[in-house]
Amino acid sequence: SSVSFEGKISRAVGSGTLDAGKLTLDATAKEATFTTPSTELAKLGTEIALRWTDIHGLTPVQPYSLKLGTTQDAPPRVEIQNLDAQEIAILPTEDVRFTLAATDDFGLKEMWVGWTVRGINEKPKDAKKTAKDPNDKGKDWVGDLWNEWKSQAEVKPVAADPNKPAGNPAVDPKKPATELPRMAGGQMVRELSRPIVWTPAALGVPPDSVVELTGYSLDYLPNREPSTSWKLTIFVLSPEKHAERVREKMDQVLKQLDERIRDEERALEENKGIAENKEDLKTEKAGEEIKRVEASEKANEDALGKLSEQMAEVMKEALKNKDFPSDTMNEWSKIAEALKQEAAPKMSDAAQQMAQAAQAQQSPQQRSESLDKAMKDQQAALDAMRQAASKMKTTNENLFARNFYNRLKLASSVEQQISDGLKKLAKATVGLKPDEIGASEKKSFEAVAGKQDGNVKDVDTIQNDMTAFLRRMPNEKYQKVVGEMEEKRAVPELGELANSVRANLGLKSVGRAKAWGEQLGAWAELLREEAQGGGKGGGEMDPDMMELMIALVRLAVTEDTIREQTTELERTKDKNPSHPDDSSKLGTTQNQLSGTAKEIEENPKFAKFMGQVGPLLDEVTSLMQEVAGNLHKPDTGADTTATQGIIIEMLVPPDKKSDDSQSQSPSPMAQMQQQMQKMMQQMTKSRSAGGNNSKNPSDLQGTTAQGSTAKDKGNQRTVEKSGGAANAGEWPEEFREALQAYFQSLEEKKK
Repeated sequence: SSVSFEGKISRAVGSGTLDAGKLTLDATAKEATFTTPSTELAKLGTEIALRWTDIHGLTPVQPYSLKLGTTQDAPPRVEIQNLDAQEIAILPTEDVRFTLAATDDFGLKEMWVGWTVRGINEKPKDAKKTAKDPNDKGKDWVGDLWNEWKSQAEVKPVAADPNKPAGNPAVDPKKPATELPRMAGGQMVRELSRPIVWTPAALGVPPDSVVELTGYSLDYLPNREPSTSWKLTIFVLSPEKHAERVREKMDQVLKQLDERIRDEERALEENKGIAENKEDLKTEKAGEEIKRVEASEKANEDALGKLSEQMAEVMKEALKNKDFPSDTMNEWSKIAEALKQEAAPKMSDAAQQMAQAAQAQQSPQQRSESLDKAMKDQQAALDAMRQAASKMKTTNENLFARNFYNRLKLASSVEQQISDGLKKLAKATVGLKPDEIGASEKKSFEAVAGKQDGNVKDVDTIQNDMTAFLRRMPNEKYQKVVGEMEEKRAVPELGELANSVRANLGLKSVGRAKAWGEQLGAWAELLREEAQGGGKGGGEMDPDMMELMIALVRLAVTEDTIREQTTELERTKDKNPSHPDDSSKLGTTQNQLSGTAKEIEENPKFAKFMGQVGPLLDEVTSLMQEVAGNLHKPDTGADTTATQGIIIEMLVPPDKKSDDSQSQSPSPMAQMQQQMQKMMQQMTKSRSAGGNNSKNPSDLQGTTAQGSTAKDKGNQRTVEKSGGAANAGEWPEEFREALQAYFQSLEEKKK
């Protein structure tokens, strides 16, 4: 390294020098400043002296002495922040939000995010390297990671746009991106931080992909490889695979509920043993044993609370998927409410009774009575948990069965895509021997074969899952599908098809792929009726009304997420150079949600409710478009979030008790409103990566409107804002009247 020194005095400089041992260097004088020539540090040693005279020939009594020392320039550090997990799963239309932050001891040149993409059934390129090579002790793993990203990146540099900043490399817009625009630093910039929004659909990442995303930062020190963050793995799932993942998560919740049941059974048996030993009830030992069981009861109650939170997370995840069955959501919501209202309070009561029984001043009679009450409460909690577990098992099994239809439809679609892709390849390579095919075509054939390999794995998994399902729940139609899959050797034949693709048997493979696509579709159609008919929730609510209820809940929860993101953008806008772009992207999301509201209104299933419900959705759509316009400006301030609060309150059902709720048999209208209210509360208990990654829960509480949105807007509807989901005010009168009229007509038909 080389160094130059600059000195400044109170008047014009005449001359200046630098002395370092026997070395003397003359400085350049300019007005009140003198500058020494750039010199290698090694020549200067460990101490220098600066001397100067002014234009009058005056010089200081003592020179200015400096001791020199060197510090090794450390590589920069870069982190992905504000994510709770290193692996997340999202739908293609969702986004992942996090903060990318980098620091350096001297200066950061730039910072960015890059990623690689592979099919969900493909193995990583380094998967075969499971054992450590003894010769790799000195291997540069950071450099290898960097090289891997560069080699996998599909984006190739094109002619740079002179109007774009140098830090943002030009990319081909026709190809999927593999990095976001780079954030420039500076020679003296030691810290960089930027909120990042990563959306697979906008970046060309296809469904059922595995994305490995890494943060990079580059030092100003020349020729240094970029530093890397930890690797974030993102599973971008199709709605079909996402639904299956949600089911698997709820199965895990069911297993935990079974554990809570076993723990409660164990605690109840221990209390019975203590109560039956009448002679020891008066002893201190009995009190200690009761305290131990009480602690176990409290621990089990806490575990049940955590289970309820996990269940809320799963339901929130399911709500993102528009293809997820609404009746399954409704059943899960009822089960969660039963655990909250019936099981948990009884466990708390049991613990209180045990605490009373454990007191030293209790007589044997009093202790026995308290234990009896505790055991009754434990039995009531057990009954509630067992009933919830039974209903959850049935609901999950029904969902498992219904998912087979969607999974087979997806496999059929993939096979048809493979057939279409092979048609184009066959035209370009027909008649050629394998060694005559160009490198580009070989790569395309291998990609199609890889896609076929993935579909083989999916079909194999479907067949195995269906076989296991039939052992638990025999079904004639599912048995027929499994039997035909085995008879036609579906999995081996599809595997052979992949080999044919690799052997350049394009024309032959086209027909086979198309035939298998049709066969998989036929098997799916065989299960269509079963898929549409399974999992009904007892028939107490009109299925179309149930679907409308879930759709409105989904709108409100999504709007709440957008509102939180708007608030966060406003909070960080002074430190976020990309605030206008981020706000505009959020405006696009808001505009898409207004389109969803319009789709609900135009859905033929809901036509019978739209006589008076339509105006409400028109108002919601209008307000959503207003918010979208504000975000595009960009305006993320109080007026925008207040309007978002109004939208949420219009979509949230009222909690005001009506005359119906005081009767022994609430009307269907009241039941729907109560269930929707409970569902909203459950859906907003927790948040996870993807969509919204805030660690702060949202209770959907409406914010007090400030600014223009709090005032009357001409002839627009005014909405009483009293507290969001927890205290939602009232739906518009005509909405309630329309629904009430519909339910009354149903009740009259029953009579």
